[in-house]
Amino acid sequence: MKNAALVLMARAPEEGKVKTRLQPTLTPAQGASLYKAFLGDAIALVASMEGFIPFLAYTPVSSVAIFEQLAPPDMELLPQRGASLGHVMDNLINRLLLRGFPRVVLIGSDIPALQPQTVQRSLTLLEKSDVCLGPSCDGGYYLIGAKKPVSLLFQDVPWSTPRVLRVTLEKAKQEGLSIELLEELRDIDVPENLEMLSNEIAALRKSKSRSIPERTETWLKNNYQNFKDGQGAF
Repeated sequence: MKNAALVLMARAPEEGKVKTRLQPTLTPAQGASLYKAFLGDAIALVASMEGFIPFLAYTPVSSVAIFEQLAPPDMELLPQRGASLGHVMDNLINRLLLRGFPRVVLIGSDIPALQPQTVQRSLTLLEKSDVCLGPSCDGGYYLIGAKKPVSLLFQDVPWSTPRVLRVTLEKAKQEGLSIELLEELRDIDVPENLEMLSNEIAALRKSKSRSIPERTETWLKNNYQNFKDGQGAF
């Protein structure tokens, strides 16, 4: 099997359960609709990648019907299983390696400006390293790729803190694992990230060689202008 597995990790776009750190700037309904736009763009990205077999790892398990409607027919759905984020990622990597995939790459669903060439580059980096990481500006990572089990990288990590990447790199060094890093990108988690995202997409529009997250762009056009004009709310 030559193709790698590319796994999008996603949560059901339910009000009050996604993008909660954007409240009260966004209402729960707006947060859910924004995340659904992120999710749609991420699914389109994963489905378009060459050299990968696409997967969508969803949570909660009861939301499978939602993702059956969102994902294309050739994107296999996998329930997220594990007591922590680390357990979930470890289970996904090990499960797909056991199925015969030579490399497994996991990405998050809240970096709408993630470019196909960045994901593609993860395969190149994995040719010479055990692990590939895509650092995020908040101290975590938006992508992890591996070509062998790396369970210790997911143990005793302070998830959802600025120390995630640093601790992961320290663990890799202790285990003698070689790691290559992709470019640093920004998760969209807090209100100030929205203007940065708007500017970033505008810059992508000016570059014909870049992929545009069209669903997110449409959401911003429909919801963000009032806020930018000083009207105080979306």
